[in-house]
Amino acid sequence: MWNMRRRIALDRLPPRRIVVSFKYGGVPARYRGPRLFWLVLERTQAELCIKDPGFEIDLCVEADLAAMAKVWLGDITFEHAQGSGKVLLTGSRALAHAFPSWLMLSRFAAILRPERQVSQKQKP
Repeated sequence: MWNMRRRIALDRLPPRRIVVSFKYGGVPARYRGPRLFWLVLERTQAELCIKDPGFEIDLCVEADLAAMAKVWLGDITFEHAQGSGKVLLTGSRALAHAFPSWLMLSRFAAILRPERQVSQKQKP
């Protein structure tokens, strides 16, 4: 989430503050850290909160952690993760539609990894 906060395309955000909550499932039961996060997004900055920032939530992201990691690393598209039901966006239709364009992927997403090389070779 910390890296995601750093990779938001601030110039693509609406002119008002947007609060996005993230709730992750598929986290190992022994994990004791947070599973709920908030991004407070403005055109000047993006802040990550692990406690409710007290603003109205504009968009909710409920995601399987593994699926979101695959999106972040460029192994699957955001649309594929949504279509599989592993990522669910709730809130305004306009914000839900725009959200994937705000999320720049990890800087490592462009690096071709062995498992992606194999799957690309298998495509006709």
